[in-house]
Amino acid sequence: MGQFAWPDGLSWFARGLGALHTSDLATARQAEQRMATLVESAKSAPDKRFSVYLEVDRRILAGWIANAEGDPERAIELMDSAGELEATVEKHPVTPGSLLPPYESLGDLLLSIDRPIEALAAYERSDQTWPQRYNTLAGALRAANEAGNTESAQQWTNRLKETAPETTRKSAN
Repeated sequence: MGQFAWPDGLSWFARGLGALHTSDLATARQAEQRMATLVESAKSAPDKRFSVYLEVDRRILAGWIANAEGDPERAIELMDSAGELEATVEKHPVTPGSLLPPYESLGDLLLSIDRPIEALAAYERSDQTWPQRYNTLAGALRAANEAGNTESAQQWTNRLKETAPETTRKSAN
C-alpha cells in the first residue's frame, strides 16, 4: 500500500472536499482519517515526498472541516501549516500539479470569512509556488476587488487575461 498511497490519497482528498460541499461532515471526517492512515503508510515508500504531499492535502481538508465546524482560526492555522510543509519538498517530476494548493485554499477560506486583504496575500503566495493557475488568479482578482485595491485588481485582471484569454473574453460579454 505504501507505494500507491498517494494516488489513493488524492481520491480521499477529493471525496472529503466533495462531502464538505454537500455538508456531509461525517464523510469528510472519514476521508481525513483515511488520509492520516495513508500518510503513515506512505512513510515506508521509497520516495518520502509522497507522505508529505498526502499530509499537505490532509491538513487542507482538516482546515476546511474545522471551518465547517465553526473554527475558522484553526482552519487558517491548518492551511498555513500545509503551505509551510509543501515548501519543504520539491515536486516529483512525474506527478501532476496540486489538486488544490494550500495557499490557494487559504485564500478561498479567507475570502469566505470576509478577509480579502489576507486572502490576496495567500493567493500571491500560491502564485509563487504554482504560477498561472486560473483559480489562484481569479481568487486574487476577487480579493483585490473586495479589498478595494484597484491597482492590484488591474494587475490580476491582466494576468488572468494572459492565462485564459478565451475564458475572460466570454465572461466579459
